[in-house]
Amino acid sequence: ARETAMRVAAGALAEILLNKLVKKKIKVVSAVIQIGEEKINSDKWSESFINKNSFFSPNKSIINTWENLILSHRKKGSSLGAIIEVRVKNCPVGIGEPIYQKLDSELSKAIMSINAVKGIEFGSGFNLVELDGTNASDQMSYKNKKINFHSNHAGGVLGGISSGQDIIFKYIVKPTSSVLSEKKTITKKMKNSLIKTIGRHDPCVGIRAVPVGIAMTNFVLADLILINQ
Repeated sequence: ARETAMRVAAGALAEILLNKLVKKKIKVVSAVIQIGEEKINSDKWSESFINKNSFFSPNKSIINTWENLILSHRKKGSSLGAIIEVRVKNCPVGIGEPIYQKLDSELSKAIMSINAVKGIEFGSGFNLVELDGTNASDQMSYKNKKINFHSNHAGGVLGGISSGQDIIFKYIVKPTSSVLSEKKTITKKMKNSLIKTIGRHDPCVGIRAVPVGIAMTNFVLADLILINQ
């Protein structure tokens, strides 16, 4: 996971470049919304609070629950996974391509390249299976010389191209496999054996992935805006 330090450093430079390429500053905000089975209980974020706590939580009410949960798993020599949400505000309309360099596919490739990430979804994601084609569509209307979307199930990306809405996606970081408790494995000679990892290990590496996801998002947006220009 130490490899991700260089991504964060370079991502900071990508952010500087990115905001030289656009008229209105793009803002990438990210937070942990679930650890283990415990998720935040509100869609309302306190963006100012995210960087004031060690969990990158957007809600203060979950902090004690997460602290106790992680402490109990650390004492057991085990680990926990996490779900992280990213929101991109002020992305220009028309970024991305309809086939080979879709905005969502490029973001997916970048996020999935982060160690321990096992899945990603945009907008309503897998919950879209519960809606029909009428209600799952992001319908539009025009008023006062402005296009208004009635929903954002697509997460700000339509046909691989930014729609002007907030880009919203979530990704899951698995529980790390390097834990202190013993696990079953096999040797090179195909004999059954046990293994455990000795040393200091973070019981929830997903928390550390928040700035990495922001960095990778900055990379993708800077690349596609340069291509667009």
